[in-house]
Amino acid sequence: SITFEVTPVDTTGNIGTTVISGVISGTNSPPTATDVSISDNNGGTVVVGVNLTGNYTYVDVDGDVEGVSTFRWLRNGVAISGATAKNYTLVADDSGQSITFEVTPIAQTGIGAGAAVTSSSIFVVNSAPSVSGVGIADDNGGSIVVGDTLTGNYTFTDIDGDGDASTYRWLRDGAPITGATASSYKLVAADSGPPITFEVTPVDDAGTTGTAITSAPVTLTNSVPSVSDVSISGGTGGTAVVGEVLTGNYTFDDVDGDADASTYEWLRNGAVVVGTNITYTLDALDSGQTITFRVTPVDDAGATGTVMTLSLIHISEPTRQTATSRMPSSA
Repeated sequence: SITFEVTPVDTTGNIGTTVISGVISGTNSPPTATDVSISDNNGGTVVVGVNLTGNYTYVDVDGDVEGVSTFRWLRNGVAISGATAKNYTLVADDSGQSITFEVTPIAQTGIGAGAAVTSSSIFVVNSAPSVSGVGIADDNGGSIVVGDTLTGNYTFTDIDGDGDASTYRWLRDGAPITGATASSYKLVAADSGPPITFEVTPVDDAGTTGTAITSAPVTLTNSVPSVSDVSISGGTGGTAVVGEVLTGNYTFDDVDGDADASTYEWLRNGAVVVGTNITYTLDALDSGQTITFRVTPVDDAGATGTVMTLSLIHISEPTRQTATSRMPSSA
């Protein structure tokens, strides 16, 4: 309570009666919060996982000491449940949203609570996703060869909780393979030899792209060649005669696209090698014997396949014609 008292004194020193005014009551002012703002521990990049701090200046013109001021964090203007401290760590729900800090100043004495004051909002940027454990699995469970289907594997992580919309590439010797943009890839002949890798670029369903990661390379094992349709031409119905030229025929196949470097053997009765060319000319020793053509499939990379054989029997000597003399008829 405030009163004013006056004691009248004149210039000759005479003093009158002291008079006191009526009482007035002073009004206590509420505290205020100024300079309300938000700072972060990530150098200004506000993403999920970053810790925010609410800042303010407490003011009370009456000099009342600050009590336990209260705080709230708001997402798009709506209070976040449980977020009532000066600090707040951003969660997945905050991604792409506006966050504000609100403080209600409280004084220990006088008028306790001031008006709530809210900071300017900050926008939480969508975090880039990431991938780890990028590798390649083979459907063959062993040696990787042409014709196998490879599958790229990885672990997708997005702290915003966004879905996986990643993109893929398969590379041959570091260069993208045309059209190979799925998570699986079937090996072709051109893949035999150079290293094959799988690359995944992490992309979330909000459109944010992370850093591409490439797997360790795998190298194909050279597939063994094979032959089919083995036959012998030059004979007739499984028979041939001495002096006739036999030709070995076959179809060569190599899934790696390697060239034919096959080897040949002609055998008499399955034991004695009598020729190593694609052709063989029957001689007198073959008469009455069984002749076999054997082809060993070999590619020009040195891989050897399964030997295939075909036998031709009934080798006989050529038919001899007997000359007949005729006597001239008498006149």
